[in-house]
Amino acid sequence: MIHVNVRCSPASPRMGGVRNGEASAGQRPVVEAIRHRFAKELEAGNDIVLDHGLWLREERDAWQQAAREAGGHSVVVYLPASREELLKRLAKRNMRDDANALTVTPEALDDFFARFDPPADDGHVIVYTGDLAVLMAALSTKRFGQA
Repeated sequence: MIHVNVRCSPASPRMGGVRNGEASAGQRPVVEAIRHRFAKELEAGNDIVLDHGLWLREERDAWQQAAREAGGHSVVVYLPASREELLKRLAKRNMRDDANALTVTPEALDDFFARFDPPADDGHVIVYTGDLAVLMAALSTKRFGQA
């Protein structure tokens, strides 16, 4: 079984929030604080979930490099979803008014899709297909080097 000791999320309202996959000038300190905590937790031997969109390949590469530098091993869990599915989810989320309720328009979603670099299957990617048992087995294999 995999135990996650820490969840790091730049989008967390408590951390100031990073929206649309990018940090504004005011949000860069938030990302740097997360990156620092991320490295410290990995150096301490803790498992971490980085809950962040990472729309661009270069962003994923930078976080993977940070994990390696801290002595960690990174795995990208890719949760593919169609534009139609995301529009359904956003319709519900856009009705909320809590701290995580950033309104995303269909036009903004199209912009995200235009900039998105889907993860390549390079040995560091697990594609989530909806079967949690399969995901957990794949994570365990990656974590404990059983593959």
